[in-house]
Amino acid sequence: MNIEYWPAVQASQIASASAFSDDMIDCIYQHDDSRDAYDASVISDCIAIWRTIAVPFAVNHLVLQVDDQVYAVSGHGSLAFHGRRYINLGLLFRSLGDFPFAAPTASVEEPDSLDNGNLFIWRVLERIARCETPRQLRFEIGQNEIVCSADASGVQIMAGAADFEEFVDVLRAGAKSGQQLRYKLSDGQPPPQPSTIADIIGALVGQKGNDEDNWSAKRGCWPAAMPPGAHLDQLRAVMQLASSAAARNLGGVGVSFKGYNADRTLQCEGKIDTEGSVTLRSLL
Repeated sequence: MNIEYWPAVQASQIASASAFSDDMIDCIYQHDDSRDAYDASVISDCIAIWRTIAVPFAVNHLVLQVDDQVYAVSGHGSLAFHGRRYINLGLLFRSLGDFPFAAPTASVEEPDSLDNGNLFIWRVLERIARCETPRQLRFEIGQNEIVCSADASGVQIMAGAADFEEFVDVLRAGAKSGQQLRYKLSDGQPPPQPSTIADIIGALVGQKGNDEDNWSAKRGCWPAAMPPGAHLDQLRAVMQLASSAAARNLGGVGVSFKGYNADRTLQCEGKIDTEGSVTLRSLL
């Protein structure tokens, strides 16, 4: 792939361009005076951030400001660019539009930084999120049984716990004492007064009434803030990003980023601060 004569490369002072795949990053262009500045590890971290948020936040192109340098990662052509303080995004997006979009594989992994009790809670959230049509869920933890009604609108506890605070206390106590979490799924009725995943996380962290489209998360923790309409795949992505090697590597200098869709519309924006905390505002 020869991009040397792209208008974006000519006009934007792009220092380097790389093609990437699941197991490879290949530098395909370097400006003559930037050969000593090419840092494959930074480019790899930027690609990792894009892969984490691309699917749940509908991000085709991710633009990152790392210290005083600019990086752009795109699923169109699977290309990453490094700019010297500036990239003409209009020209770059126009050139990238000629390439088909290759979305990364959406993650289905559990967050790897949660302790056993919080993993129990995560597994409950996963099973609730799968209920597109009305279902009854029976969760068994030792001698305790909690019955929930769930569908695409949300979930409601029907028996076994007074509220989500008591539900998660039971889950954590069961994990601490070495008990197993089991569940049974059957047809059910729609929950009369459904709560959302965000409501359950609010019960975990004591955070209520966040009406803004903002996320805030630290490594190994449930988000301290999340939008009321959040989905499980977005929750997974934010928690994975906060605990990622890329966040640790780039957080030392601070990173801000903006995600755009195929129509170049801003989808999200956020930052990773020098303490590794992630904040993200979704515009979906």
